[in-house]
Amino acid sequence: QRRHEMGVRCALGAEWGDLVHLVVGEGVLLVAFGIGLGLVVAMAAAPAIGPLLYQTSPRDPSVMAVVATVLLVTAALACLVPALRASRVDPIVALRAE
Repeated sequence: QRRHEMGVRCALGAEWGDLVHLVVGEGVLLVAFGIGLGLVVAMAAAPAIGPLLYQTSPRDPSVMAVVATVLLVTAALACLVPALRASRVDPIVALRAE
């Protein structure tokens, strides 16, 4: 969807690492915001879900940290595939695509 933008960036001298960093960075930033919002909602909902849990506190910081880390790493890996594909865009083909 952003082929034209990546083509322009390549034509202006951006290296493949810059493009990968741009795409992965935007994706991870969005996911980090979602994780933060989810942690706030989980803390607020903890009293309601407490009786459903067996031998686990609904506000256990180690569980929250592990879940947040797994989600963040998974999102970074999921963003890496399109980022690598975007970094291989040929500037001439991308600019002529419109």
